[in-house]
Amino acid sequence: MKRHNTISLALVTALIAPTIAFTQEPAAPSGNLNPAVIEVNGEKIYAAEISMTMQNITAQMGGRENVENEQQLFQMATQRVVEQQLLAQEAVRTNVQPNELRLAEMMQALERQAGGREALESNLMAFGMSYDQLAGYVREIELSRSLIDKQISPTIQVSDEEVKTYYEENPELFDATEQVHARHIIFSADLEADA
Repeated sequence: MKRHNTISLALVTALIAPTIAFTQEPAAPSGNLNPAVIEVNGEKIYAAEISMTMQNITAQMGGRENVENEQQLFQMATQRVVEQQLLAQEAVRTNVQPNELRLAEMMQALERQAGGREALESNLMAFGMSYDQLAGYVREIELSRSLIDKQISPTIQVSDEEVKTYYEENPELFDATEQVHARHIIFSADLEADA
């Protein structure tokens, strides 16, 4: 269970953390920086949520050069945010509770990465998003994860044979190019060690 919590925290941090760096330039101070752009069953989705999700997708795909076009990226991000909102709403409807400790750990990890809560709030403010909105976004992610863990995952059964078949039928999905190239490997050695 502890390992699962650590993996979940690492996953959410990996998904959200790139958005805290805010690689885009902030919008001009005129007007609302973070307008509601979609409504899902009465719940508003804000532009910053879609922007953060676009950055997450870009990071998962290995950078902007691997994204075919901005419109496709926007559509993927919008779909992901809507799906997440629907899962979170279903979690609330079925009384699935998020893990409050995990939520606190995720927010602390985001604060640490940004250089503290004040730095995080400052970065968020530049994009028209409040700390509370970020906390709500993280809560939705945790609610949807909790729903999947408690109600969806237990119903899925995948055999080793099915995994093997999928792997063999889709080799292009598993063709990893060289990730790291080390030119020099430096280590210390005891000069008095046996030669």
